[in-house]
Amino acid sequence: MEDLEKKLPAGGNEIKSKSVSVSAFPEPVLASPVTVFTGPVKLSIYDGKMNWEVYKTQFSIISEANGWTERVKVCQVASSLREEAAEILQTLPDTERLNLNSLYNALYFRFGQKYSKNYARLQIKTRLQKTGESLQEYASEVERLASLVFSDHPATVREVISLQYFVEGLKEG
Repeated sequence: MEDLEKKLPAGGNEIKSKSVSVSAFPEPVLASPVTVFTGPVKLSIYDGKMNWEVYKTQFSIISEANGWTERVKVCQVASSLREEAAEILQTLPDTERLNLNSLYNALYFRFGQKYSKNYARLQIKTRLQKTGESLQEYASEVERLASLVFSDHPATVREVISLQYFVEGLKEG
């Protein structure tokens, strides 16, 4: 500490200001250029297991970001459909398959929250373990259906009901 005090000039307690030119400092250099991705936003698949209104909202955001026309929207929705959701295309007359509102309505009436509870009730009553379906996959599907159908029941009640449907639908062998 004494060494430092010796190096300070007399009256070292005073604050002195010194102006420095900004040009004395070099421009910052980035190690690598910054890249901003501006490509199209990718659409996820829709298999009917998610609530249709949620997927439609996501689709609307993506279609707006990508600047899609109505015709492109219909093609994108149709190409994103899988499994049960894709089967909706077969229910539409040929003249309505390229109509966005017709496709939206068909998906809503089949997978919308209001209608999915009734459909799930029918599904859980008739659900059997499929050939090649693992116990985990089958159990997960029964739990999903039970949570839709019995959403207003306590979790413990849903578990008991799920177990009953699970056992009833197990494949023999």
